[in-house]
Amino acid sequence: MNKRLKFLLVCLTVLFAFSTLTVYARYDLGFQWPNVPSTILWYCGELTASQRQAAQAAMNTWNTVHASSGSELLTSIITSDSSTTYNWIFFDNLDPGVVARTFPSPETGYVESVTIRMSNDYAFSIGASSNAYDFQSVILHELGHAYGIAHCHEVGNDCGVIGCPNNVMSPTLSVNTLRRSLQTYDIINYQYIYVS
Repeated sequence: MNKRLKFLLVCLTVLFAFSTLTVYARYDLGFQWPNVPSTILWYCGELTASQRQAAQAAMNTWNTVHASSGSELLTSIITSDSSTTYNWIFFDNLDPGVVARTFPSPETGYVESVTIRMSNDYAFSIGASSNAYDFQSVILHELGHAYGIAHCHEVGNDCGVIGCPNNVMSPTLSVNTLRRSLQTYDIINYQYIYVS
């Protein structure tokens, strides 16, 4: 085999190998919970029973993610006693265009408490519903922020990951849409923050 053909085969092999690799950008918000593994208690007393169930279902989705070694990361559960935690999920007045927002305290380093605020200006449903946001999908996304995970990209920028709009941590969600399954980006960034 001549050198030119060998070179071409090597180039094609390298090109094929790199075309099958997926590189995931790692984005975090600059804070994390200390003492992993740990349990985070959330007070949701202002929510309806069905909203609390949807919030716990979202928490359970994140609770299933472990380090690649199999060790636990964070476990979130709802408490009925507001005196046991400073982590709250409730409805509030937010800026126009904001469906929900997560507020960590402090905003860098090790977080001590988080509030997740759902906008009073938007309709929420349990499940897909026209003109309403799926409560569980929104909470799942905001919990990602509560754990320190940033959006996979900001609106108008491509993160370079196939299926990016399906990521829980995609910055947008439409009404009548369910986004309840963690994708590779979501899992890898969660593990990156708490394992590395």
